[in-house]
Amino acid sequence: MKSDVWDYVRRRNELDREIQEKFAKPVTVMFTDIKGSTTFFDMRGDLEGVTMLQRHNDLVVPPIEDNGGRVLQRLGDGLLAVFPTPTPGVKAGIEIQKRLHEYNSRSPEREQIHVRVGLNSGLAMVEEANVFGDAVNTAARVQTLAEPGQILVSETTYREACKDLGTDIFLPVGPAALKGKLEKVVVLEVIWSPEQARLRAAVQTDDQARRVLHLEISRTGSRLKVASREMAGLEDASTREVEETAYDEAAVSQTLQRIETVLGGADRDARISKQNLEDLGGLGRLLSEQLLPPNARTRLAQSTAPELVLTLDDQLARVPWELLHDGREFLCLRFGVGRVVTSARQLAASKARDTKGPLKIALIADPEGTLPEALREGTQLGTHLGDRPEYQPVVNDRKVNRAEFVAQFGTSDIVHVAGHARYAAAGFALGDGTITAIDLSRLPSNATVPRLVFFTAAEGVAPGRNPHDEKTVFGLATAMLAAGVKHFVGSLRAAPGAAGFQFAHEFYRQLAGGHSIGIAVREARREAARRHGKTELTWASYVLYGDPTARYVTAASTPAGATTSGIGTAVLDRKRLMTLLGGGAAVAVVAGALYFTLGGGGKTRLEAAYKHLEGGRLQEAAREFDGAVSARPAEAYEGLALVALRQNDPGAAQKFCGEVQKLGASRPGCVLVQGDTVALQGDLPKAAAAYESVVSFAGVPSVPKSIAFSRLGRIAAEQGQTDQAQAAYQKAQQADPGSAEALANMGALLRKQGKYAEAAQLLDKAAALNPSDAMVQTLLKDARDAAGTSQDAEKQKRVDALVEELAGRFKRGEVGRPPAGRDDWTSPPLTISLLGLESRGRMPFREGEYDFMTLKIGQALEGQTRARLVERNVMDKLLAELKLGSSALADQRTALQLGRVLSARLITVGSVAGGPSEWTLTLRVIETETSQVVASIAQSFPANQTTAQAADVVAKDLAAKLRKTFPLRARVTGGGGGEAVLNVGTGEGAAVGQKLLIFRESAGGQREVIGEAEITEVTDKTSRAKLAAGAKPVTPGLKALERM
Repeated sequence: MKSDVWDYVRRRNELDREIQEKFAKPVTVMFTDIKGSTTFFDMRGDLEGVTMLQRHNDLVVPPIEDNGGRVLQRLGDGLLAVFPTPTPGVKAGIEIQKRLHEYNSRSPEREQIHVRVGLNSGLAMVEEANVFGDAVNTAARVQTLAEPGQILVSETTYREACKDLGTDIFLPVGPAALKGKLEKVVVLEVIWSPEQARLRAAVQTDDQARRVLHLEISRTGSRLKVASREMAGLEDASTREVEETAYDEAAVSQTLQRIETVLGGADRDARISKQNLEDLGGLGRLLSEQLLPPNARTRLAQSTAPELVLTLDDQLARVPWELLHDGREFLCLRFGVGRVVTSARQLAASKARDTKGPLKIALIADPEGTLPEALREGTQLGTHLGDRPEYQPVVNDRKVNRAEFVAQFGTSDIVHVAGHARYAAAGFALGDGTITAIDLSRLPSNATVPRLVFFTAAEGVAPGRNPHDEKTVFGLATAMLAAGVKHFVGSLRAAPGAAGFQFAHEFYRQLAGGHSIGIAVREARREAARRHGKTELTWASYVLYGDPTARYVTAASTPAGATTSGIGTAVLDRKRLMTLLGGGAAVAVVAGALYFTLGGGGKTRLEAAYKHLEGGRLQEAAREFDGAVSARPAEAYEGLALVALRQNDPGAAQKFCGEVQKLGASRPGCVLVQGDTVALQGDLPKAAAAYESVVSFAGVPSVPKSIAFSRLGRIAAEQGQTDQAQAAYQKAQQADPGSAEALANMGALLRKQGKYAEAAQLLDKAAALNPSDAMVQTLLKDARDAAGTSQDAEKQKRVDALVEELAGRFKRGEVGRPPAGRDDWTSPPLTISLLGLESRGRMPFREGEYDFMTLKIGQALEGQTRARLVERNVMDKLLAELKLGSSALADQRTALQLGRVLSARLITVGSVAGGPSEWTLTLRVIETETSQVVASIAQSFPANQTTAQAADVVAKDLAAKLRKTFPLRARVTGGGGGEAVLNVGTGEGAAVGQKLLIFRESAGGQREVIGEAEITEVTDKTSRAKLAAGAKPVTPGLKALERM
């Protein structure tokens, strides 16, 4: 019984694609589980158990359905539900817990129902009544981590839901090891109840109702005096309690030394081991017991106040109070902690003025001119802050001298320094020396100073060495406070890479949202812990001096000059210095020479760069993008990544986007690069999601948008969805009409469909835009040749008849026969059928790329060997008639049958495989008569190697192997006068200039050399060769062999 295996394979591939199209969807999956349901059934019986389940369903199902979800399965003691997007799923989870809480509050304990809820978002196979896939398994595992009454979500759910619901309702739990997952999954808790909200300690808008915990700690000899109280507004919310406890200086010093040892063991990425993190928590608990009496520790553990004011004397400065641990968490992650130092006294007079308008922030990055990375990150921070109406940032573009620093110090609300501190002098290193707090305290009597100084230690991290300890930072902080500054945020250690910038960005974001400065620092710590994990010490690297309850922005009013748009802000206590150092030059002159407002910085260069990029002038585009790095680093690096993509250098594109990531930014061009990375890894659904997100962004430049549409077209074409591919390519052309790639993709697709005339028109336009594109030129020539054939009615009729005959032979299993009468020495025609290349885990980003490689290899073989190719249009029509794709032809049996039908002596089968860094082209040449592999190539290329270059390398190697394996062989049929007539012509691959050795072979295989000859004339059937000097006379029957 005959069966066409490849027909079944083709149908299976089509079925796989149909399954993906019909069932693969992005969803949010929810699992719920009832606490103690098994015990309930055992203790109360089946009837009571079923009644409890019905009550559960009545409470839980409506919130799911009301938020657009569907309950797919009732799992006995829980539910499986799906939602189209994360936000409705989180909302449903909150409503479920609220309804259960209300029910439980009026029910006896034995009737209460407590439920765990877990959510995860991702791509899954969704049926009407079921859902499958990794996203489902992850959701189930997340739910098992939850406590009764708790909602846990994965990071994928959080990242989307927080856009709608904000970040305040999510509390980081940390990376969790889930069964069946190789990598840990970041999990967050959803805050749904007032009790949880109080533990979250979110800032309230009503200052009179806000609770603040105060701890006042002083030392007298070997005794500590600790006063604790909790206040609501100006009123005591609890009794002020004063306790004394013994102070064992030796024991405390030993604990502090152990803490410093743990922190000093951080590597260059400021990361410690998990064991060291556990040790740090234990030392924090020990230090808490050594410094705080029992009642103070109890009040600290039970307090739900969001902020903690620590009033200290300077004898206790070296204690890392923020790292005290209450048994649940470090204090700095629970509270917005601010230190108030009783010995700090203000040396300078400052005059506040109430001015409406955005907060002016002077970002002084790398003022000494030795830390270019700090300057780049400071500029990027300014770019982010410049997008907010609450801030007006300025940033230096070169070294900063003392006079310039003083100018900004006196005219800014906030001064942010990223560089070197000079702790011994209590100041900052500048381009012309050190500016000290003493210098700043000598400002004129009418001078004003910033409310906040934020210092980020920007020097490189050296393991085991940390100049920014508690004592030195305390000295700098108190000096700044003495100069009149209200708040000082300082680094206790240098943050690695872009971590310091990310911390500052989150701090300023929280501050702009109306949160107190203490809460802004705490939330920046939490974000750092969530982003990097607690083993990376950025969260523990900052200390706040000053009242943590103060706010810089309120949410009740709008800055001057801003329109009411739903985000209202007002600036409090803005200060300004009207003269410099006793009334010198105007501030505007000094500042204007050094600073620029980030709103327009670099914009012109970026616009010029994109014009060059759209016009294909890549070198000019790269130059303009590079020139914009200092002003707009994220956008400039994104542009350089796009240039690298145009240059077919994905490795360079990833490096540039790595710079964007270091800045804590997200750019659509880099989402595109990430999509390319996962596409090269073979994950086309994930890549498609990335490309879809790029085209959905508002205001995306035309180049990345066009590339993203082209990539979506390639994915559709790879999956056999021709119409969708064509629609995507049209959108790519609309996004960037000057894109040669978009035109070439559409042209190559039309060529593959046999629409040669239309293909030639588009490829011709693409060639005009980019004349140096070898791929376009090759496909254009092939399309024109095929179009000419299709327009020749008589020739097209013969081709159609031949294809019909060959297709019939293939289906019947018949093969072509070699011509009769040929001797066993003379070379038969060396006809090769190039059957294309199969893609194995590597999707080419350009339509027709593998066809181009096949054409290039074929052209090279015809030019460098005596091989002749099966006519291309016959091949294409036959494959279309038989519905054979590259995957089917990868099977050697099918390929051999096709080669024999075509009367090809040789066939080639090959594949392209690879990933982001390199790809491999494998090609095998098989003799159809013997089924033997007569030549093979397996060549690897770097990711940025062009297909034209790769095809040339492979063709040259393959041609050398074929010439060696299949030299031209002939018989002498006549001659005289120094010539020999041979029985081979153009059909056998004879060509003018070929050199042959003529010899007589005995029955025993002994060869008698007659002489050498060189072909001088060739006809269809015969050729003439001139004998070399010294050759013997030739006679018919002699053998001739091509010399390599």
